[in-house]
Amino acid sequence: ASHYIGKRFAMRKKIPLLIIIHDLIGKGLDQSGIPGGRIISKLVQLLESRNLNRASGIAIISPAMKKALKEMGVEPDKVSLIPLYSTNTILELERDTAKASNGWDPNTFTIVHSGNMGNKQNLETLIDAARILSSEKDIAFYLVGHGNQEEHLKNRAKGLKNLHFVPAVANTHFPKILGA
Repeated sequence: ASHYIGKRFAMRKKIPLLIIIHDLIGKGLDQSGIPGGRIISKLVQLLESRNLNRASGIAIISPAMKKALKEMGVEPDKVSLIPLYSTNTILELERDTAKASNGWDPNTFTIVHSGNMGNKQNLETLIDAARILSSEKDIAFYLVGHGNQEEHLKNRAKGLKNLHFVPAVANTHFPKILGA
């Protein structure tokens, strides 16, 4: 949507349009599972494609996006990869130390999702796995973060003692989540 506004501004000022893409909304809608998502996805992909094809240059944050843009008819020469990396160094921690720092049992096999809890993540699958493995006392699941599906997921996970929701953590604590 913002590239549409950018396109209008660039045309009005007679300047090149440069777009930085973090996500392709049309493709995301298609993958989301939202009712009617495929129809809306086609419309959004058409609009995205038109705007992207009119751009003078496009920066992408993932190599996988280059293929998607090519499928949309974007000339590969217009596309530049500018990867986004964390500014924090992820320290390697001894697993038991990391688990203990989170208050997690060091004797369990730990499965962690950290990040957005939205439609695209399909975390219901993880909850289903936790339900199937609920009798295994040495396996624990952790969902770390927030998102628009968080309450839905918490309701679906009610009664599961092997699945835990953890609020988003500070950047300084993040290595302890990954290390677990």
